[in-house]
Amino acid sequence: MERSIKTVLAAVPVALALACSATPAAAQETREQPIQPTTRPNRFLLIGGSAIVAASYIPAVAVAASSEREGDKWLYVPVLGPWADLVDREGCAGDCETEALNKTLLIGAGVAHIVGVGAIVSSFFIPEENTRVKLREDTAKPKVHITPVSMGRGGSGAGLSVVGTF
Repeated sequence: MERSIKTVLAAVPVALALACSATPAAAQETREQPIQPTTRPNRFLLIGGSAIVAASYIPAVAVAASSEREGDKWLYVPVLGPWADLVDREGCAGDCETEALNKTLLIGAGVAHIVGVGAIVSSFFIPEENTRVKLREDTAKPKVHITPVSMGRGGSGAGLSVVGTF
């Protein structure tokens, strides 16, 4: 019995010295850090603009590849091609019923190219919105609890239990 009291008396000052001299972990020192703003293109505008250009350019290339008309070869050129083809068109040479539809489709393709390229270019000037993450106050403060406990068989030894939240 006398030996266990000496052990407890020797262990208590050592445990208190260790508990008082402990340095906080790096995670405990972290407070709310300002988030560095990211400068990247607006993904919505970039992807949407690319889809618009692709949706209007792929059919134009198909027409340029299959058409015998010399002016339709302009459709290989994005953005400028539909407008150059529209200017280069002569009067109707055979099927005049579809010529009005063809001109309307050229104008639509030209407008779609301009809108798509405009969205792609503007994605570099209109940044994506950043979100700010704020740490909760209770997570920034560590909580440590030191409790005496009995150890060994039959409770003959003594010790300390340290429990914390970091």
